[in-house]
Amino acid sequence: MSPTVLARPLAALALAAALPLGAGCSSAPAAPDCSATATRRDILSTVNAWYLYAPSVDYTAFDPADPTRTPDQFLQAVVDSAGQPDRGRGFSYLTTQEASAQFYVAGTSLGYGFGLRTVGASQLFVTQVLGGSPAARAGLARGDELLAIAPTAATLGDPANQVAAILAADAVTPGALGAALASGVAGTTRALRVLHPGAAAPADLTATTAVFSLDPVPGAAAPVVLDGGGGRKVGYVMLRAFVDPAVDLLRTAFGQLKAQGVTDLIVDLRYDGGGDLAVASTFLDLLHGGYAGSPKFGLRFNAQQAAGSNLDLQYRTEPNAIAATRVAFIVTGASGSASELLPFSLLPDLGADVALVGAHSLGKPVGQAGFAREGCPTLLYLLSFQLANRLGAGSYFTGLPDTAFASTGASCAADDDLAHPYGDPAEASTAAALRWITTGTCPAGPIPPTDAPAIARAARPAPVAA
Repeated sequence: MSPTVLARPLAALALAAALPLGAGCSSAPAAPDCSATATRRDILSTVNAWYLYAPSVDYTAFDPADPTRTPDQFLQAVVDSAGQPDRGRGFSYLTTQEASAQFYVAGTSLGYGFGLRTVGASQLFVTQVLGGSPAARAGLARGDELLAIAPTAATLGDPANQVAAILAADAVTPGALGAALASGVAGTTRALRVLHPGAAAPADLTATTAVFSLDPVPGAAAPVVLDGGGGRKVGYVMLRAFVDPAVDLLRTAFGQLKAQGVTDLIVDLRYDGGGDLAVASTFLDLLHGGYAGSPKFGLRFNAQQAAGSNLDLQYRTEPNAIAATRVAFIVTGASGSASELLPFSLLPDLGADVALVGAHSLGKPVGQAGFAREGCPTLLYLLSFQLANRLGAGSYFTGLPDTAFASTGASCAADDDLAHPYGDPAEASTAAALRWITTGTCPAGPIPPTDAPAIARAARPAPVAA
């Protein structure tokens, strides 16, 4: 039996969605074969049919019966053999149907609930802490520096548990930091030695992994409205993750902004690695009111599937939509996929009135479809389509702004300023976005466009690192 699909309709297509393979079963099906060999066999046949770069794969080099590779290792070897722009970037991967539903449908995650950023080779800082998460309850906050991570408070002083040593090990064997945190294992307790900004001495905290809400649109009920001067109101909306619960929260936030007469917007996507295209579609409808019926974005599949699967979406009417005058998107190297699709889709209509603020984005102008064998827990997210705006398919694998974006849109270089909360007009990226909206100028100049070979970056939706 070929893999069948999850019950998610094509209309809710994601960078994590389901597509039919047209597979059938007998009237009295046998118990499903969920073995590693069957999974590898399904991977090979699905890649052959649906992988965006299917013709570039050397299928004769891979034997599903070979036990030397796990299914995930097998998948990576198969797609990497194509030598295409996704090589080594993890855009295709295996997960479980349960984990996918937890993230996209429930809008929850298992872990501590904080994001991390390395500075140099030996420092690790907290970028965000989700409200109500284990990290928030432990007292962790944006801007904290992690000094040590240990299984117990008594071992925080051990040399191997110092962050500098963990990062050094991670540079040699990627995954050492993840292993030190063990964030994906329920009920894992870790002792953390942190230095709060301005504190004279470190503090020792303890956090235990648990399921927590992603809170995808913080402050949706009362979104921030910044003073642009001269009576100009600038709305600020952060989207942490393109997950189902975000849709109603975005509608609520835009309803509040519309009631206050806001037409200029700062959209903060700095830690948003992407997700469900249905959320991106609604977000665009809310941003671009008055354009119902005009082209929005499209999906372009490989030559085998193009005739039956290529899709073009049009703007729809949303009661809370704003006809945005200027939109500044705050992005970093962690902003990818659906996060990049928003400014890319608006660019043909808004042109120089859409800007990227911060740094180069991830570089993922492509998306995954999800495939599962009925009765088996595994879910394959396979790179299956290219994203397109009304002018054509995107090719910004080096991130945005590339030279094509820079020829039409605007950009402002800015830091992700951990000394201030995001959305604070004193925070560097927020301040740069506000200045661009109100004056059209950038304190640090534009982000230099790059079309250099893409570097390896985190590729999966990851609103938090742990």
